[in-house]
Amino acid sequence: MTTIVLVVYDPADKLGCRTGLGECLESIKLLEGDYELIVVNNCSGNPSTRAFLAKELSGLRHSKLLDLNENKGTSGGFNAGAALANKKSKALVYMSPDAQVVQPNLLNQCLKGLHSHTNVGIVHPFSVFEDNKEYNLNKKLSVEAFRTAYGAEQQSDLQPPELIGLFRQIRSNSLLSRALHAFPLTFAVIKREPFTRIGGFDEGFRFGCYENIDLALRLRRAGYTVHRLNTAVINHRRSQLRGLTDVDRSMKDEAPHARIIEISRAYWQRKYGQPLQRVLLSESHGQFVGMMLYYIYRLRSALRSI
Repeated sequence: MTTIVLVVYDPADKLGCRTGLGECLESIKLLEGDYELIVVNNCSGNPSTRAFLAKELSGLRHSKLLDLNENKGTSGGFNAGAALANKKSKALVYMSPDAQVVQPNLLNQCLKGLHSHTNVGIVHPFSVFEDNKEYNLNKKLSVEAFRTAYGAEQQSDLQPPELIGLFRQIRSNSLLSRALHAFPLTFAVIKREPFTRIGGFDEGFRFGCYENIDLALRLRRAGYTVHRLNTAVINHRRSQLRGLTDVDRSMKDEAPHARIIEISRAYWQRKYGQPLQRVLLSESHGQFVGMMLYYIYRLRSALRSI
Protein backbone atom coordinates (compact mmCIF):
# COMPACT_ATOMS: atom_id res chain seq x y z
CA MET A 1 0.00 0.00 0.00
CA THR A 2 0.99 3.62 -0.62
CA THR A 3 -0.16 6.73 1.26
CA ILE A 4 -0.75 9.99 -0.63
CA VAL A 5 -0.60 13.09 1.59
CA LEU A 6 -2.12 16.39 0.43
CA VAL A 7 -1.60 19.46 2.64
CA VAL A 8 -4.11 22.28 2.10
CA TYR A 9 -4.87 25.64 3.66
CA ASP A 10 -8.15 27.54 3.18
CA PRO A 11 -9.11 26.17 -0.25
CA ALA A 12 -12.60 27.56 0.42
CA ASP A 13 -11.31 31.05 1.16
CA LYS A 14 -9.90 33.93 -0.88
CA LEU A 15 -6.91 31.90 -2.06
CA GLY A 16 -9.25 30.72 -4.79
CA CYS A 17 -8.02 27.13 -4.71
CA ARG A 18 -11.49 25.56 -4.55
CA THR A 19 -11.65 24.70 -8.24
CA GLY A 20 -8.02 23.64 -8.51
CA LEU A 21 -8.17 21.39 -5.47
CA GLY A 22 -11.41 19.82 -6.66
CA GLU A 23 -9.80 18.98 -9.99
CA CYS A 24 -6.72 17.64 -8.22
CA LEU A 25 -8.81 15.31 -6.06
CA GLU A 26 -10.91 14.25 -9.03
CA SER A 27 -7.76 13.37 -10.98
CA ILE A 28 -6.55 11.11 -8.16
CA LYS A 29 -9.45 8.79 -9.02
CA LEU A 30 -7.57 7.95 -12.23
CA LEU A 31 -4.74 6.32 -10.31
CA GLU A 32 -4.36 2.58 -10.48
CA GLY A 33 -2.95 0.58 -7.59
CA ASP A 34 -3.40 0.15 -3.85
CA TYR A 35 -3.32 3.52 -2.10
CA GLU A 36 -4.97 5.67 0.54
CA LEU A 37 -5.35 9.44 0.58
CA ILE A 38 -4.84 11.67 3.62
CA VAL A 39 -5.82 15.33 3.22
CA VAL A 40 -4.36 17.57 5.93
CA ASN A 41 -6.39 20.68 6.78
CA ASN A 42 -3.54 22.88 7.98
CA CYS A 43 -5.55 24.90 10.53
CA SER A 44 -7.51 26.81 7.89
CA GLY A 45 -9.12 30.04 9.05
CA ASN A 46 -12.32 29.75 7.03
CA PRO A 47 -15.05 27.86 9.00
CA SER A 48 -16.45 26.41 5.78
CA THR A 49 -13.17 24.77 4.78
CA ARG A 50 -13.72 21.53 6.67
CA ALA A 51 -17.20 21.04 5.22
CA PHE A 52 -15.81 21.74 1.76
CA LEU A 53 -13.01 19.20 2.18
CA ALA A 54 -15.32 16.55 3.65
CA LYS A 55 -17.64 16.91 0.66
CA GLU A 56 -14.75 16.66 -1.80
CA LEU A 57 -13.44 13.51 -0.12
CA SER A 58 -16.80 11.76 0.06
CA GLY A 59 -16.34 10.25 -3.40
CA LEU A 60 -12.77 9.11 -2.89
CA ARG A 61 -12.00 5.61 -1.67
CA HIS A 62 -9.76 5.07 1.34
CA SER A 63 -9.56 8.79 2.12
CA LYS A 64 -9.08 10.52 5.48
CA LEU A 65 -9.32 14.13 6.60
CA LEU A 66 -6.90 15.32 9.29
CA ASP A 67 -7.67 18.67 10.97
CA LEU A 68 -4.70 20.38 12.64
CA ASN A 69 -5.29 22.83 15.48
CA GLU A 70 -2.25 24.88 14.46
CA ASN A 71 -0.68 25.69 11.13
CA LYS A 72 2.52 23.64 10.87
CA GLY A 73 3.60 24.76 7.44
CA THR A 74 3.91 22.36 4.54
CA SER A 75 6.67 20.32 6.21
CA GLY A 76 4.82 19.86 9.49
CA GLY A 77 1.56 19.26 7.69
CA PHE A 78 3.05 16.44 5.63
CA ASN A 79 4.73 14.89 8.67
CA ALA A 80 1.39 14.90 10.50
CA GLY A 81 -0.31 13.20 7.57
CA ALA A 82 2.50 10.66 7.21
CA ALA A 83 2.16 9.73 10.88
CA LEU A 84 -1.42 8.59 10.16
CA ALA A 85 -0.42 6.36 7.26
CA ASN A 86 -1.61 2.77 7.25
CA LYS A 87 0.90 0.43 8.91
CA LYS A 88 1.06 -1.55 5.67
CA SER A 89 2.08 1.49 3.65
CA LYS A 90 5.64 1.20 2.32
CA ALA A 91 5.76 4.52 0.47
CA LEU A 92 4.56 8.08 1.01
CA VAL A 93 3.57 10.52 -1.73
CA TYR A 94 3.96 14.27 -1.30
CA MET A 95 1.37 15.70 -3.72
CA SER A 96 0.77 19.38 -4.37
CA PRO A 97 -2.86 20.64 -4.40
CA ASP A 98 -2.23 22.20 -7.82
CA ALA A 99 -1.04 18.94 -9.39
CA GLN A 100 -3.19 16.89 -11.73
CA VAL A 101 -2.86 13.19 -12.49
CA VAL A 102 -3.06 12.52 -16.25
CA GLN A 103 -1.53 9.05 -16.36
CA PRO A 104 -3.45 6.17 -14.69
CA ASN A 105 -0.30 4.10 -14.12
CA LEU A 106 1.62 7.07 -12.65
CA LEU A 107 1.77 5.65 -9.13
CA ASN A 108 2.64 2.13 -10.24
CA GLN A 109 5.41 3.45 -12.49
CA CYS A 110 6.84 5.53 -9.64
CA LEU A 111 6.73 2.56 -7.28
CA LYS A 112 8.50 0.43 -9.88
CA GLY A 113 11.31 2.96 -9.95
CA LEU A 114 11.34 3.39 -6.18
CA HIS A 115 11.75 -0.33 -5.60
CA SER A 116 14.13 -0.93 -8.51
CA HIS A 117 17.04 -0.71 -6.05
CA THR A 118 17.26 -0.83 -2.28
CA ASN A 119 19.16 2.47 -2.20
CA VAL A 120 16.56 4.50 -4.13
CA GLY A 121 14.87 6.79 -1.59
CA ILE A 122 12.77 9.21 -3.68
CA VAL A 123 11.36 9.09 -7.19
CA HIS A 124 9.42 11.82 -8.98
CA PRO A 125 7.89 12.07 -12.48
CA PHE A 126 8.42 14.77 -15.08
CA SER A 127 6.63 17.99 -14.05
CA VAL A 128 4.91 19.64 -17.01
CA PHE A 129 3.52 23.16 -16.66
CA GLU A 130 0.43 24.28 -18.52
CA ASP A 131 1.20 27.92 -19.14
CA ASN A 132 3.85 27.51 -21.87
CA LYS A 133 6.20 29.85 -19.99
CA GLU A 134 7.58 27.80 -17.14
CA TYR A 135 10.01 24.96 -17.63
CA ASN A 136 10.31 21.50 -16.20
CA LEU A 137 12.61 21.67 -13.18
CA ASN A 138 14.97 18.95 -14.39
CA LYS A 139 14.54 18.43 -18.10
CA LYS A 140 13.79 21.99 -19.23
CA LEU A 141 10.71 20.78 -21.09
CA SER A 142 7.77 23.15 -21.19
CA VAL A 143 4.44 22.44 -22.83
CA GLU A 144 5.64 24.48 -25.80
CA ALA A 145 8.78 22.35 -26.01
CA PHE A 146 6.65 19.22 -25.90
CA ARG A 147 4.60 20.48 -28.83
CA THR A 148 7.65 21.45 -30.84
CA ALA A 149 9.58 18.28 -30.11
CA TYR A 150 6.75 15.91 -30.91
CA GLY A 151 4.97 17.81 -33.68
CA ALA A 152 1.76 18.36 -31.74
CA GLU A 153 -0.78 20.74 -33.23
CA GLN A 154 -0.60 24.20 -31.68
CA GLN A 155 -3.52 24.84 -29.35
CA SER A 156 -4.30 27.43 -26.71
CA ASP A 157 -4.59 24.88 -23.93
CA LEU A 158 -3.17 21.43 -23.44
CA GLN A 159 -5.76 19.06 -21.98
CA PRO A 160 -4.91 15.92 -19.97
CA PRO A 161 -5.65 13.48 -22.85
CA GLU A 162 -3.27 15.45 -25.04
CA LEU A 163 -0.60 15.33 -22.35
CA ILE A 164 -0.92 11.57 -22.23
CA GLY A 165 -0.68 11.35 -26.00
CA LEU A 166 2.45 13.47 -26.06
CA PHE A 167 4.11 11.62 -23.26
CA ARG A 168 3.54 8.28 -24.94
CA GLN A 169 5.93 9.50 -27.61
CA ILE A 170 8.73 9.93 -25.10
CA ARG A 171 11.25 7.13 -25.21
CA SER A 172 14.00 6.63 -22.66
CA ASN A 173 16.85 4.17 -22.46
CA SER A 174 16.65 3.97 -18.68
CA LEU A 175 13.95 3.86 -16.03
CA LEU A 176 15.58 6.45 -13.76
CA SER A 177 17.61 9.59 -14.28
CA ARG A 178 21.03 9.98 -12.74
CA ALA A 179 21.05 10.77 -9.03
CA LEU A 180 19.79 14.27 -8.24
CA HIS A 181 20.32 16.74 -5.40
CA ALA A 182 16.64 17.55 -4.90
CA PHE A 183 13.14 16.87 -6.16
CA PRO A 184 10.06 18.97 -7.00
CA LEU A 185 7.17 18.71 -4.54
CA THR A 186 4.52 18.23 -7.21
CA PHE A 187 4.36 14.44 -6.83
CA ALA A 188 7.25 12.89 -4.92
CA VAL A 189 7.20 9.20 -3.95
CA ILE A 190 9.29 8.53 -0.84
CA LYS A 191 10.26 5.28 0.87
CA ARG A 192 8.58 5.35 4.24
CA GLU A 193 11.15 3.54 6.36
CA PRO A 194 14.14 5.84 5.71
CA PHE A 195 11.87 8.90 5.71
CA THR A 196 10.66 7.99 9.20
CA ARG A 197 14.12 7.00 10.40
CA ILE A 198 15.67 10.38 9.59
CA GLY A 199 12.76 12.27 11.15
CA GLY A 200 10.77 13.27 8.06
CA PHE A 201 10.73 16.85 6.81
CA ASP A 202 12.50 19.36 9.04
CA GLU A 203 9.63 21.54 10.28
CA GLY A 204 11.97 24.49 10.68
CA PHE A 205 11.51 24.92 6.92
CA ARG A 206 7.89 25.95 6.90
CA PHE A 207 7.79 26.71 3.19
CA GLY A 208 10.16 28.12 0.64
CA CYS A 209 12.55 26.15 -1.55
CA TYR A 210 14.62 24.47 1.15
CA GLU A 211 12.52 21.73 2.76
CA ASN A 212 12.89 19.34 -0.17
CA ILE A 213 16.61 20.07 -0.57
CA ASP A 214 17.16 19.40 3.12
CA LEU A 215 15.24 16.10 3.04
CA ALA A 216 17.12 14.93 -0.04
CA LEU A 217 20.45 15.83 1.57
CA ARG A 218 19.70 13.89 4.74
CA LEU A 219 18.47 10.88 2.77
CA ARG A 220 21.62 10.89 0.65
CA ARG A 221 23.75 11.03 3.78
CA ALA A 222 21.82 8.01 5.02
CA GLY A 223 22.79 6.13 1.86
CA TYR A 224 19.79 6.75 -0.39
CA THR A 225 19.44 8.38 -3.81
CA VAL A 226 16.94 10.72 -5.48
CA HIS A 227 15.84 10.23 -9.09
CA ARG A 228 13.45 11.48 -11.74
CA LEU A 229 11.40 8.73 -13.36
CA ASN A 230 11.68 8.65 -17.13
CA THR A 231 8.36 6.87 -17.71
CA ALA A 232 5.83 9.10 -15.93
CA VAL A 233 4.49 12.65 -16.03
CA ILE A 234 2.44 14.89 -13.71
CA ASN A 235 0.59 18.04 -14.75
CA HIS A 236 1.47 21.06 -12.59
CA ARG A 237 -1.26 23.71 -12.78
CA ARG A 238 0.69 26.65 -11.42
CA SER A 239 -0.71 29.04 -14.00
CA GLN A 240 -4.15 28.77 -12.43
CA LEU A 241 -2.92 29.91 -9.03
CA ARG A 242 -0.67 32.59 -10.49
CA GLY A 243 -3.65 34.09 -12.32
CA LEU A 244 -5.57 34.31 -9.07
CA THR A 245 -2.63 36.09 -7.48
CA ASP A 246 -2.69 38.64 -10.25
CA VAL A 247 -6.37 39.50 -9.78
CA ASP A 248 -6.63 39.23 -5.99
CA ARG A 249 -4.64 42.15 -4.63
CA SER A 250 -5.11 41.12 -1.01
CA MET A 251 -3.56 37.72 -1.75
CA LYS A 252 -0.71 39.32 -3.69
CA ASP A 253 0.06 41.60 -0.75
CA GLU A 254 0.17 38.59 1.56
CA ALA A 255 2.16 36.35 -0.78
CA PRO A 256 5.12 35.27 1.36
CA HIS A 257 7.50 34.20 -1.43
CA ALA A 258 10.62 36.29 -0.92
CA ARG A 259 10.12 36.72 2.83
CA ILE A 260 9.64 32.99 3.45
CA ILE A 261 12.58 32.14 1.20
CA GLU A 262 14.75 34.45 3.27
CA ILE A 263 13.52 32.89 6.54
CA SER A 264 14.27 29.41 5.16
CA ARG A 265 17.69 30.53 3.97
CA ALA A 266 18.52 31.86 7.43
CA TYR A 267 17.31 28.62 9.04
CA TRP A 268 19.49 26.59 6.66
CA GLN A 269 22.48 28.72 7.60
CA ARG A 270 21.88 28.13 11.31
CA LYS A 271 21.36 24.41 10.81
CA TYR A 272 24.38 23.65 8.61
CA GLY A 273 26.66 26.55 9.51
CA GLN A 274 27.24 27.51 5.89
CA PRO A 275 25.21 28.53 2.81
CA LEU A 276 23.30 26.00 0.76
CA GLN A 277 25.74 26.35 -2.13
CA ARG A 278 28.75 25.33 -0.04
CA VAL A 279 26.94 22.40 1.55
CA LEU A 280 25.92 21.01 -1.81
CA LEU A 281 29.31 21.72 -3.34
CA SER A 282 30.94 19.66 -0.63
CA GLU A 283 28.56 16.79 -1.43
CA SER A 284 29.12 16.63 -5.16
CA HIS A 285 30.34 19.27 -7.60
CA GLY A 286 28.55 17.77 -10.58
CA GLN A 287 25.20 17.48 -8.89
CA PHE A 288 25.71 20.91 -7.33
CA VAL A 289 25.54 22.57 -10.75
CA GLY A 290 22.20 20.98 -11.54
CA MET A 291 20.86 21.82 -8.11
CA MET A 292 21.82 25.47 -8.39
CA LEU A 293 19.96 25.75 -11.68
CA TYR A 294 16.92 24.36 -9.91
CA TYR A 295 17.36 26.72 -6.95
CA ILE A 296 17.79 29.78 -9.17
CA TYR A 297 14.63 28.80 -11.06
CA ARG A 298 12.59 28.61 -7.85
CA LEU A 299 13.96 31.91 -6.56
CA ARG A 300 13.34 33.68 -9.86
CA SER A 301 9.77 32.40 -10.00
CA ALA A 302 9.13 33.62 -6.47
CA LEU A 303 10.55 37.08 -7.12
CA ARG A 304 8.39 37.45 -10.23
CA SER A 305 5.31 36.97 -8.05
CA ILE A 306 6.10 39.83 -5.70
